[in-house]
Amino acid sequence: MKKIIKIQLYILFMLSGLISPVNGQHLYNGALSFPAELVQQNDSMYLTMTVNVNNLTLGRNQSLSFTPILVGEGRQAEYPSLMINGRVRQKALRRAEALDEDTRSYLQKYYVITEAGNSYSRTMTYRAAVPYEDWMRGARVDLIQDMSGCGKSSELVLENIIGFSPLVYDWDAIPAYIKPQAEAIKVRDDRFEVYLEFVVAKTDILPDFRNNRAELNTLEAGLNTIQNDANLQVTRLVITGYASPEGSVDLNNRLSEGRANAMSDYLAGRYRFPRNVYQVEKGGEDWAKLEQLVAESSGLSAKDEILNIIRTTPDVTERQARLTRLQGGAPYRQLLNEYYPQLRRVLCVVNYTVKDFSVEEAKAIIKTNPRQLSLDEMYRVAQTYPQGSDEYKEVFDIAVRTFPSDPVANMNVAAVALSRGDLETAKRYMDRSDKNSAEYYNNQGILYLNDEDFDKAEDSFRRAAQMGSDTGRRNLELLQNRASTSVRSN
Repeated sequence: MKKIIKIQLYILFMLSGLISPVNGQHLYNGALSFPAELVQQNDSMYLTMTVNVNNLTLGRNQSLSFTPILVGEGRQAEYPSLMINGRVRQKALRRAEALDEDTRSYLQKYYVITEAGNSYSRTMTYRAAVPYEDWMRGARVDLIQDMSGCGKSSELVLENIIGFSPLVYDWDAIPAYIKPQAEAIKVRDDRFEVYLEFVVAKTDILPDFRNNRAELNTLEAGLNTIQNDANLQVTRLVITGYASPEGSVDLNNRLSEGRANAMSDYLAGRYRFPRNVYQVEKGGEDWAKLEQLVAESSGLSAKDEILNIIRTTPDVTERQARLTRLQGGAPYRQLLNEYYPQLRRVLCVVNYTVKDFSVEEAKAIIKTNPRQLSLDEMYRVAQTYPQGSDEYKEVFDIAVRTFPSDPVANMNVAAVALSRGDLETAKRYMDRSDKNSAEYYNNQGILYLNDEDFDKAEDSFRRAAQMGSDTGRRNLELLQNRASTSVRSN
């Protein structure tokens, strides 16, 4: 998305000395032409000229240079000069440049240096910028000529621009990003649900019993990864045992606790985690998991009736009895055979802290293990790439995938989308961000600009600015000046 308010300007020359006044933008009776454009773009004032030297003839030792100067309110800013040389002068200058440091330093002020009559350089595009300041809003462009080799010195050859003053804009409204707060301590956790088969009324873990080996292998692979990662420090390992709701509540509580203790002992014998990080909890009868499994089922008879009993019968003993009697017991037998085994499980939650990473370390792992990074670390990685580049965008995409509910991650990926003109994506992520933030109001203003609702855009930028956003203030100033052009004659 680009909202452009641009005025094309052509430099008309008032000539003196060797230069005779001719048709508008032509010099030397048409030997030189300078169609030009002056635009403000973000924080710079750009001057663009197409310089045609097709018919220019200079003496072999002559040198002609032009220096554009922006003048206004008693101040001025000088653009880099353009130099055109005769054949001998050009060769001598290039030879001196190769051999002499002082000559090289002197020539750095020139935008381009070319030879008159050189067929490879007959038309050149000159585009240079000076930092924008408020005084430039009513400025004019003067052109200073310097002719050497014929007794002439510097003189003013252009004193004004006929037409509009250079209150012109080639402007992309600037999206606002949020710099995330650094995490004092990066705390993460991994969850492992282990569905083990136990002998009826037993708590012993039998690795080779039924499908237990596959379940334990999955758990151990995850724990091995954590134990072998030098970036992590395990702080707590919470082991919760659960039981299916057949039999007495007291028995099931003892079974769930016993299974948790059995898992704790099993892991302690295989891992180097300190024993004091283990925390054992009894989950008892796992009614919550049963309700979830039933609700998600597609082939369970009397599904609605079962859910109604679970949800409306607070006393668990009565709940078990009602399930047993339902439709002669057929649905309950299906629960026992297909669903209750999934309730006899152990849940392991590993809490750990992650070390802080330098930018280079973060760049090395952001694609392979982004969960170990904080949003702040990802943001610092993004700043190493050109803003708007594919690499820059990718970092913010990874951030929002890693922290999908974080309002900062959502706002920043929305800002990237705005910078690329992807308004639908920007709207979607902005809806998940903090709608009372300065960044939200600034970026909302850009959406209003796209709809050409300038009043709402201005109000949004103003609110952002009032909340301390420099980006909002800048967008507000540019928007307020978008139509502030005035006609000025010589």
